[in-house]
Amino acid sequence: FYPFTDLEHKSYVPLLGKKIIEHTLSELKKTGVDEVIIVIKGEKEKLSDDNSLGIKIKYVVQEEPLGMGNALLKAKGLIKGDFFLLNAYHINFSRFSDDLKNRKKSKDDLVLLLKKEKDNLDQYGIAKIDGENVLEIIEKPKDALESLRVIGIYFMPARFLDILETIPSEHYALEKAISLYAKGNKVKYFETKENTLSLKYPWDLFKFSKELFKNSKMWISDSADVSKEAIIKGEVIIDDGAKILEGACIKGPCYIGKNVVIGNNALVREYSIIDKNCVIGAFCEVKNSIILENTKIHSGFVGDSIIGSGCRIGANFCSANRRLDREKIKIEGVDTQLNSLGVIMGNFVNCGVGVSTMPGVVIGGHSLIGPSSIIMKSVKENNKYYVRFEEIVEEIND
Repeated sequence: FYPFTDLEHKSYVPLLGKKIIEHTLSELKKTGVDEVIIVIKGEKEKLSDDNSLGIKIKYVVQEEPLGMGNALLKAKGLIKGDFFLLNAYHINFSRFSDDLKNRKKSKDDLVLLLKKEKDNLDQYGIAKIDGENVLEIIEKPKDALESLRVIGIYFMPARFLDILETIPSEHYALEKAISLYAKGNKVKYFETKENTLSLKYPWDLFKFSKELFKNSKMWISDSADVSKEAIIKGEVIIDDGAKILEGACIKGPCYIGKNVVIGNNALVREYSIIDKNCVIGAFCEVKNSIILENTKIHSGFVGDSIIGSGCRIGANFCSANRRLDREKIKIEGVDTQLNSLGVIMGNFVNCGVGVSTMPGVVIGGHSLIGPSSIIMKSVKENNKYYVRFEEIVEEIND
């Protein structure tokens, strides 16, 4: 998830004014779940306002990232009956919960959510099946063809935890325990054709924003200050204290966060999320981008980009977002599967005036980018990047 690995957890990225995990908790509540156990690595990961979610939350601590199996065992003492196990970013959980429950035919059945996949199978857990049953989970196979991959939502009986305890602690203990459980019990599955979400890379956030916008409705806070000379089109959310100045144009779906300022004649286009306390300067264009809190951008073009919190970006910034050959964009050898991708900029980056970035460039946090620099390749965190200029003064003779 570089360059945002300094977050408490990647599910704590705010989208549409709430952390991703909070969107997931809202989904759980919709399905009738009223008690949740969250596994965290330390006290600072506790949600600051969990009472407002209307769901009872208990926390257990897993100090080291020893895999989902170990995390589940940390919570064993709080689990009394059948339970759902899921990653913190399943913001569309309600689409699958009933299907999983309906697949469970006896009290000891365990049910997985699966989806057919043909690309990048060596990045997933793949289910080996026989009819309606799962025989085992094969983690990151090297030579798999089109197969059913594990999505990360499980409906489990409490008895499964006894099997899990017999597996030596390792990163894939959960998958091994499911395979062992399948030898003496029924492991069922539900195959979905619905859109499923994974949060592995920063650019996965674009899928999350589109999913959240599907269910969003236009809302403008009474405390927002929207100029009569601004243009608002489509499903636009403008939160408390935001200011939209004269001539600005916002084309939804978009989210304008609390106390955000959109400058004169700025253009904010579809699927952009601008988090709280940001400033988008005059004549700046933002398209399909996620800009995290307290960032200020003077002017220019920000397209298909993710900008971290606390960044300061000078005038005439430009993020190129398409390759000249229109091929898909790769980052450090990873195929993003995207034809349009701008810059991924970490937290607290400062850019001088006239900076340009090439498609798919990653800039690490706390870096300083000098004026008029063209960023052709990724920059690590805590670095200065600038172009040396040669100053030439020539006398003109008649």
